[in-house]
Amino acid sequence: NIRVTFTFSGSLLEQIIDIIENRKKDVRWIISEKIINGTVTEEDVFNMLRIPGGFFDINWARIVDKSIRYRELRDLAQNAFRTCSGIARSEEELIKCVVNMFTGGNPLHQRVIDLAVMFNLLWIDPQVIRELYPDLNNLRDRAFNNPNPSFTTDDLHKILNVHYDIISRIPDIYRELANRGQIELIPVPYSHPLAPIITALGFKEDLEIHAEKSIDLFKQYFNYIPKGVWPAEQAINEFVAEVFRNTGFNWTVTDETMLAKIGVNTDDINNIGIPWTIDFQNGRIYIFFREMELSNKISFQYGSWRYTDAVSDLVNTILNYRQHATGPRLIVIALDGENPWEHYEEFGTLFLNELYRRLSELQDQNYIETITPGEFITKFSDTAKSLPLKQYYYLDLVDRDISNIPPDSYGDGYSDLPRKEINARLPEGSWSGGELAIWIGHRQENVATMWLVKARSDILRKLGLNSFRELYQKHPDVAKYLLKAEASDWWWWYGGDGGGSPAPFDPLFKSYLRKAYELADLTPPDYLNVYAYPDGTPIGVINDNVPIPVETPPLIDGVIEDIWLIEVNAGRGLKIPVGNIVQTTYLLIDNENIYLAFNVSKQSGLSIGVYFNNPAVSLSPYNPEYNVYPRYSRVDLGIYLAREILVDIDGNNVYISKALGDGSWSVKNVKTLFISEKNNMYNIELSIPFSELDLIQGAIINLAVVTYVENQVVEYSSRLGLVYQIQVPRGALIGRIIFEMNDPEGDDDGPGGVKYPKNPVFTKGVFDLLKFRVIETETSVVFITQFANLGGNPWNGPNGWSLQQVHIYIHTSIEEPGLTDMIALNAKIIDEHAWHMAILLAPGWGTEPIPQGEKSGLYYYNRNNPEVQNGKFRVYADHASNSIIAEISKELLLDVENIDKWIYVVAVYSHDGYGHNRIRSVVVGEPEEWKIGVPAEYGPAVLNNVFPFILDLLAPTAEEQYSMLRSFDPEQQRLASVRGYGPSLPTTTETTPATETITTPVSGTETETATETLSETTISEVEREEKRVEQWIPIMIIIIVIIAITIIVYKLRKKS
Repeated sequence: NIRVTFTFSGSLLEQIIDIIENRKKDVRWIISEKIINGTVTEEDVFNMLRIPGGFFDINWARIVDKSIRYRELRDLAQNAFRTCSGIARSEEELIKCVVNMFTGGNPLHQRVIDLAVMFNLLWIDPQVIRELYPDLNNLRDRAFNNPNPSFTTDDLHKILNVHYDIISRIPDIYRELANRGQIELIPVPYSHPLAPIITALGFKEDLEIHAEKSIDLFKQYFNYIPKGVWPAEQAINEFVAEVFRNTGFNWTVTDETMLAKIGVNTDDINNIGIPWTIDFQNGRIYIFFREMELSNKISFQYGSWRYTDAVSDLVNTILNYRQHATGPRLIVIALDGENPWEHYEEFGTLFLNELYRRLSELQDQNYIETITPGEFITKFSDTAKSLPLKQYYYLDLVDRDISNIPPDSYGDGYSDLPRKEINARLPEGSWSGGELAIWIGHRQENVATMWLVKARSDILRKLGLNSFRELYQKHPDVAKYLLKAEASDWWWWYGGDGGGSPAPFDPLFKSYLRKAYELADLTPPDYLNVYAYPDGTPIGVINDNVPIPVETPPLIDGVIEDIWLIEVNAGRGLKIPVGNIVQTTYLLIDNENIYLAFNVSKQSGLSIGVYFNNPAVSLSPYNPEYNVYPRYSRVDLGIYLAREILVDIDGNNVYISKALGDGSWSVKNVKTLFISEKNNMYNIELSIPFSELDLIQGAIINLAVVTYVENQVVEYSSRLGLVYQIQVPRGALIGRIIFEMNDPEGDDDGPGGVKYPKNPVFTKGVFDLLKFRVIETETSVVFITQFANLGGNPWNGPNGWSLQQVHIYIHTSIEEPGLTDMIALNAKIIDEHAWHMAILLAPGWGTEPIPQGEKSGLYYYNRNNPEVQNGKFRVYADHASNSIIAEISKELLLDVENIDKWIYVVAVYSHDGYGHNRIRSVVVGEPEEWKIGVPAEYGPAVLNNVFPFILDLLAPTAEEQYSMLRSFDPEQQRLASVRGYGPSLPTTTETTPATETITTPVSGTETETATETLSETTISEVEREEKRVEQWIPIMIIIIVIIAITIIVYKLRKKS
């Protein structure tokens, strides 16, 4: 008796039918069948082992880590890639090395069979197995509990048959539920386009066809005419709503934040609990606004709760709303149904069964009624209110080339996109903070958008057509591929703010554009044929840690001295294997130069190219300032080639050139080569200033090395799209030292005895705070937290780091009392140092600040909404000094005029994007792979939820830190209390007075110079980089079910 609304995108429905009727298969299905019939190849096994993109694309916490065998196979695969990436001299060697390490040279090794079985088996919902396929229960038990399950190809064959059977049931199940009125079915426009961006580009016709095509597919396969429509990502504006109404829909749904942007109080159930309307020429459309807290809890939080507690929390929230409802009111719980369930115990089965049971009880008791939006409109349309006419800003992208926004970084430029002011009844935005920033604004996203625009215009021009509708009518196959290229998911993954890697999805987007070009009898642009993302950055890097500037550069004389290898072995440089001719390339940097040394087999006609990408060049497809391929060939190096160092050995010259965008190069400078010969080998050394390569200070730059023989590419350093990275040292920033304080080394164990998780990424010192500094510049305040070791950026956090979370709480001279809670850290600040501002620094994925999201946020004691990192709140890492830096405009800070009186509490913990409040979980006893180990003596504190989530706290001594963090009381459920430090407070260690000058070179070594007249400092900075490779990513699963539970809440009338 529960009513639910489900959605299907048109393209998803097409894919399901294609699988059922035409037996279409995806690549993993094909590889699995090749294992069954004994034809699996070395390359197939390599693709199985890729992370992401292979057979480990399944939830690690709920599945992989709970299976002894699956965990073992993952670790073997990771070790194989780690080992082989450093020694393979070609892509072929890399594939062979990885596969041989995993299989011992046998592609049908038991490990391969076990991996294929577990991947295909454990994606099946356990309740589905119990109810429909009980003969798979034994296989599932073995997968989790047997370290040597010894699966067979017969097992794999059985599982694949179950996959097909499950998929074949889908259309009939939903058709039956809809026919009996228990569910309402609504489409997502055909390929799930981000509708406001489509209309902003002037592609209104495209959106109309997306909507029309979905309706046609619903009629054909469900025999159902939908009344409502789900805008992809709940992204909408008034133009989109009008297209929906004109297409025949009478209701749609978007997010609570959109109603808040209108100026309506969304805390009141009597506002958010009713439909709102807009009247167009073709009729009225009703707009529902989902309840954000419960929807997001299901999506992002309840998965880590006990399912009974989660359901109780949800039900209690509903009943609380009921107390304040003055009539029939809706609580709209709506979310992307494919996202949360893999994070839940038993894929959400336990939670959903308990939820439906509790809702049924409440419904039987007449406390609530579950209803679909279409039914609510029929029964209670008189509760609707008209949306007011207001002024809003919409994106304005017609005839605008946004490829070079931002112009000099791979970062985000969302706030710089062109916009126009319009009168409308609906703002523009989505479920994600009421904005569109996840899908547009990042350089990668902007370039991809222009690829789409160019492809569409090129094709219309080639075919002599004036409109997209004409294209759809005359060349539906071409139009269909462009519609697929308009899907929002490509942009979700681009830019890193979607919380995962674009690597599995980027080739699909390119393939749709490529196919559309080909069907229109056009040659696809070269950028659609290579690994590099749209902004020219790679799908991954071989070296996690960037070179650190050396204090003493090598002598450039053509003789490769020991210093090269010493610096490389110390982790300050790179050793790059290229091939059998260029056997070794060494790379070092200092603050101004890049140093290269080559060990080369002697032969004639030999030259070496070193290629760099560069965010400062034009990435526009209309006027590119990069080349896609190196000289003389179409070899894919994994990056766009913007600058070249060409070593002409026979000519004894070094040419520094810039790409012209058409495959040619313009020489900027020529230098003399330093070369020597020994044992039939060339030893070559050279140094090039970063300025001559036009590389931006602080930027992460990727590079590849190529060997040419007689003007032919014979070997190169890239490995299947993976390249090397460096960070360009940043110049000095002048400012006044406000505060500086050292923190003891080795005290990164919280209240004492706490241990890091066991995974190798948690290297020694990554949470060990060594120094905290505050610098005032003319326009900003810079906060620097320096660590013993940043640990690189293993998952490509957009802000330049992955592991740490830094909290900086500031007590100002404001007389009003501040706040004492340390956000999500389970500790309190003493009243005397209560905070007026809190700076929470995180790796930077997504769009929301921690603890809701993973971007950095600036919180205020007297405001509800924090400031999220942006152009005035810049956050980045300086790997040279192992520092995390926040540079905040004075416009955003309170009480800046009294900055010398500020007091700081600085805390460090382990960031976990999948943990509750983005905080890494603890376990009493020895640490686990992803959990922090807490001594048994703190067990009562953990049990009573008073254990502080702090690994290092700014304090003059370790003893003082331990004393503060042990001040909790489990029996009284009292949290630990901590104090702060500042220029006006004495400490037991020296702080730097504001009249000193400190010079911090990029290398991270420090020299201090006292002066009576100067008060300046130079500090190193870095730009932000926008790409994440996570330890795992969500997999594209077969069916996307978007659940919208709409509930009428009304007060129970007393029976007379």
